[in-house]
Amino acid sequence: MFDKSKVLLTIDAMSFTMTRSSYLSWIVFQMEGTVDSSNEQEALARIKEQRQVCPARVALQMSRCESMNIKTLREIAQWADAARAAKGELIILEPSVSIRNQLDTFVGRHRIRQVDSKAELNLEETYGYTNGIRKPFEGAL
Repeated sequence: MFDKSKVLLTIDAMSFTMTRSSYLSWIVFQMEGTVDSSNEQEALARIKEQRQVCPARVALQMSRCESMNIKTLREIAQWADAARAAKGELIILEPSVSIRNQLDTFVGRHRIRQVDSKAELNLEETYGYTNGIRKPFEGAL
């Protein structure tokens, strides 16, 4: 289902990669590996660059992401805030356990929504459900 169109960022192939694709109406970034002090500046530059050019519906697929430092997590949180301000959304799709724990600890669960599976994303796209609750129709009382 993912259309892996091009690799935007490869920092030390063993360390961190970021690949852009699309899924339904979302732009998806598959993030794999680790961001630490050795590759932080390059990763932050690429994340900021994509934040400027991407539409407001972005999913960061982080099932293969091992860890990120605090600066990178904060940049992602700012991207989520900017997307929300543009009437869009940035979500974390299938976060690994370590990434989920880091987000909860350093960013806060309230700032970035975490979606556990593509099936949940499909329900939202098709039926307007979020966490098992149907979204109200526009203009409903």
